Amino acid sequence: MNEMQISPMTEGDTDAAVSLIANAMNEDEARWAKETIDFHFFCARNGKDDGHRYFVGRKGDAVIGMTGLHTYSWGPPDVTWLGWFAVAPSLHGAGIGRRLIQHTIDDARTNGYRALFVETYSDDTFAQARSFYEHMGFTKVGGVQGYITPTIDMVVYRFNLMSSE
Repeated sequence: MNEMQISPMTEGDTDAAVSLIANAMNEDEARWAKETIDFHFFCARNGKDDGHRYFVGRKGDAVIGMTGLHTYSWGPPDVTWLGWFAVAPSLHGAGIGRRLIQHTIDDARTNGYRALFVETYSDDTFAQARSFYEHMGFTKVGGVQGYITPTIDMVVYRFNLMSSE
């Protein structure tokens, strides 16, 4: 998928990104993404850094993937989280996800982070995502039982960005 271009997400990309998340994940995730992304651009318009950065993968004018980093002011300053990672389901297996994750890892390293964490979930909807993260070198490090529902847990993965860890 050499023709995919990765660039910073603009506010005008919001609807396409939310639609991508709905198709790649589910409507609940899309609603949460919309709130998060809208808040991010609200902050940006008002000169505030919310600690989030988003990138989109485009083929022509179409948004075919997205990724980002969420860094929290209340957390360690050298730790970041993957934010809203998704690839168009019709393009799974085309290398888009690998390119987007590598872009995210490179961006995190460039910005001095030592660890990149990923939050995902234990239900079947996210089985492919868990497998992908493991294939990309992320290690399962924990979770929260009953996070989404009493039977769906949060699953947390970590990618070490520093070679000495």
